[in-house]
Parts: sequence; C-alpha cells; structure tokens
Amino acid sequence: MIWSSRLALPVFLLLAGAAIPAAAQSPGGGEIFKSWIGKTLDAETAKGAKVALVFAADGAASISGAFSDSGKWRLTDDGYCTTWKKSRSGREECYSVVPDGKIFLIRLKSTGELSGKVTPP
Repeated sequence: MIWSSRLALPVFLLLAGAAIPAAAQSPGGGEIFKSWIGKTLDAETAKGAKVALVFAADGAASISGAFSDSGKWRLTDDGYCTTWKKSRSGREECYSVVPDGKIFLIRLKSTGELSGKVTPP
C-alpha cells in the first residue's frame, strides 16, 4: 500500500491533464503550418504587399503577386524556415506562426519582428 500513495499524485496529474478538452489546447505554429502544406495561402507582407504563398509537400516553396520567387521550406516546432532564390540573397530565415483571431501573424524568429499576415485556407 505504500507504493500506491506515492503514485497517487502522478496519476492524479496525468488524469487531470487528460481531462482538458482538445479545444482548450492550442496547436503550435508547426502544427498550424502543416495544415497549410499544398494549399495556396493569401498573405500580406508587413509593408502591405499582397502575395500568394504555396508550400509543397516535397519542400518546394513559391510566392507570387506583388513579387515572385521560389525556394524551399522546412518545418520547425513553432513554424517554418524558408530559403528563397532571390529574396535575402538565398539566406535561410525562420518564422514563428502566431494565431491572431481569424488570421495568423508570421514573425521573424531572429528579431520577433512582424514579417506578414496569412489568412488560413
């Protein structure tokens, strides 16, 4: 019986966590980004330029609209990283995806600066 009292608190904490409804648990930016793969996203840069983004399942990325470019992307825990052929001289930049009402804010991981906004598909 001594072992059961030692297990009571961990078991209680485990069960208490399981009781939290799924809707109350917010998905991370990486999970949100996964739902965008293969879809055309309407986006706006921090400077107000309207663009369309596509992140393909094979890691290819494209942007069109006010300007165009192509490159590649990779998933991170809280968002994604891109390497564009023309933009940023081909240097990789990583972003956090942050829910903000009906849109998502895209922030540079290196500075926290707003890079743009995405309307979910």
